[in-house]
Amino acid sequence: MPVMFVVIMVSARFIVRRFSLPGHAAPRLGAGFLALALLLAAEILLALAIQDRTLGEYVASRDPVSGVVYLAMLALFAVMPLVVGQAMSTADVNGRPKNPPDAPR
Repeated sequence: MPVMFVVIMVSARFIVRRFSLPGHAAPRLGAGFLALALLLAAEILLALAIQDRTLGEYVASRDPVSGVVYLAMLALFAVMPLVVGQAMSTADVNGRPKNPPDAPR
């Protein structure tokens, strides 16, 4: 799961920068939930096609503990463009704070 978390962070940062998403929540959450829908569609279609299972069998085969963590990571995947975007809006392009406390004014 740590690798999945890093990939989520990197991809959200890329999407926010690449498409210059506006600073308010609606476009960023829209991008996150669209990405989540595409991810789930791809996962379900591949599970059904490759593993030759029904949707019910696929869902039932998930481990209860890791399945809950996976669902939490999916929720984080959907909201991460908003979280990363807010963090980026308080920093300049080099990752430094826009107005450091010790900077001359």
